[in-house]
Amino acid sequence: MTFSQKACELETAFNEVADMVRDERQRQLAKWGEQMHDDLPWLAILTEEFGEVGKAIVEGADQDKIKEELSKCVILCANCHRLKTFMNSDHLQVCDSPAHDTNYI
Repeated sequence: MTFSQKACELETAFNEVADMVRDERQRQLAKWGEQMHDDLPWLAILTEEFGEVGKAIVEGADQDKIKEELSKCVILCANCHRLKTFMNSDHLQVCDSPAHDTNYI
């Protein structure tokens, strides 16, 4: 397999995962609405979902089922990170370095 073929294969796999995660985000929004939790509830929810990944593996589920469960974990982590970053006022400070684009705020 050439480098170009492998790169194409990886891009296709990435796009499939990105679509799966985007679909899961929309499903969770429709089901639960926007979620705003403190640290411990996020951890509890993520632990339950991660347990579903383990259960699927132990029960011999196919890769699609395991990916489906993992996509839920990805969204939970992303949501928590997004909220924590937003709530952290440090992200609003602009770096003085000329290497940083200050127009992103």
